[in-house]
Amino acid sequence: MDSGDPMTELTRVEQDIRKERLRQIMRYGSANGHPDGTGGPAREQMASLAKQARREATEVGDLNWLLILQEEVHEVFACAPNSPEMREELVQVAATVVAWIESYDRRGGKDA
Repeated sequence: MDSGDPMTELTRVEQDIRKERLRQIMRYGSANGHPDGTGGPAREQMASLAKQARREATEVGDLNWLLILQEEVHEVFACAPNSPEMREELVQVAATVVAWIESYDRRGGKDA
């Protein structure tokens, strides 16, 4: 499945994401009115625990996509609503998901 050209792979992933966004818009509308639902001490603690789990897995050579994404998502959860940091963290989540999809595609959908 790997064409050797990362731009071709990226384009395929971007197309799949755009299709899904269109499906979501048809289902939920533009979703401009949804609150963020983020921030607070409990979510900050969850982010800290996710970061610790990722660090520990890295140290013992057991890092995996689930732990990487979990850390990134929990960092979003810990952000204050509408903060500049939230957008940055959301971009990191999106990039992590794209990287995971690319990894999945490169290995032909087989377990790594």
